Amino acid sequence: MLRRAAFDAARLAAGRVVQQYSASTGFAAAPEFQTNVWKAEPCSLEHGRPIETARDETMFKRMLLRLFGFYTRESRLLRGAKALHAAVQEQAENPALYEALGLERRFANTHALLCLHVWMTLVRLRGEGRDGKDLAQMLYESFQDNVEHRVRAEGVKVRISKWLKDLEMMFYGSSLAYDKALQGEGELPEALLRNVYGNDPAAAPAARALARYVQRELSCLALTNSAAIMTGQLQFSGASLPAGPLGSGESTEEVDASEGAGQEKGHDADLQQQYAG
Repeated sequence: MLRRAAFDAARLAAGRVVQQYSASTGFAAAPEFQTNVWKAEPCSLEHGRPIETARDETMFKRMLLRLFGFYTRESRLLRGAKALHAAVQEQAENPALYEALGLERRFANTHALLCLHVWMTLVRLRGEGRDGKDLAQMLYESFQDNVEHRVRAEGVKVRISKWLKDLEMMFYGSSLAYDKALQGEGELPEALLRNVYGNDPAAAPAARALARYVQRELSCLALTNSAAIMTGQLQFSGASLPAGPLGSGESTEEVDASEGAGQEKGHDADLQQQYAG
């Protein structure tokens, strides 16, 4: 009964999002993205995604898997976190999204989109009780492992610890800004302009377009059932759309410590506890 009420509330919120963002943002994005994402009514993001399973194994193998903990609560949550992170990473690397939002493919922008999609997923997991909290912790740890891998892949070999600490603080700071915007203590387009577009005034229309996308995805996540969320069986909107010329090339620009200068950094211990377990 409570779950049904939650879904009804989510649908009402989704309807408000469509009305709120029905006006033009003043930003011309890819027609496919406008039709399939911005102008589409929010819907469930449930989507079949490869996940480890023992369904097709023999009885003997299933017994061994049970013996070695494959069916334990922790193992199930770990598999869910892995699938959720795959969905987040897929969208943060989606060329169609970069094209639609006027972003270049470079480290800073990919990190900003990763932070944004991890935050949206964590917001959804807050409604899943103890399992949701533990899954959020595992997702966050997967995210941090991936950030370290990306930093090393960019060729950074010195002061890696400082880099990782700065990137972690950027996640905390942007998450706090987005949370405040949801609570009415700030404007979401302004928070996105600071944390994704480096506070570039010329990118204000793109930031409004991104806010429109974020509000819709939050509504879509709210409409996605708990089973799909907890097992990571979801796909963000537009993940399968083709990209045009703007999204087709990936920059090989080296990581520069000044790239995140426009992003907010969080230093609040309670905030770190909220997003890191």
